[in-house]
Amino acid sequence: YEHESIFLKNAFGGLRYVKDGVEYRYGFFGNNYKQAIAVSPNAVVEFKKYRTNTLIGTGLSVVSAVLILSTVNANENADILFLSGLGVAVGSGIFFRDAGNNLNKSVWWYNRDILER
Repeated sequence: YEHESIFLKNAFGGLRYVKDGVEYRYGFFGNNYKQAIAVSPNAVVEFKKYRTNTLIGTGLSVVSAVLILSTVNANENADILFLSGLGVAVGSGIFFRDAGNNLNKSVWWYNRDILER
């Protein structure tokens, strides 16, 4: 178990994962991590949910920023734009929260599945 299990680590420059005491780069969009967990179908499913939720959260963050920044030049409806931007920002936070949960579940599934091998 100690040689095959994975845990995540936040590091300067981005997320990393540790396996058998060796720290690996997470990879662009998590590709390195996805390869490491490929032996666990359940972990891969959760990882794909993580990726989807992260992309949606990122898109909503951009929309939120555009709405809030557009209040600078808005003569009318600035309040509506600002509040809409805040609402979208809350929505993006929910997707980011769910993404983090999915990523943690992917680690859990992988570690569970390697115990059964």
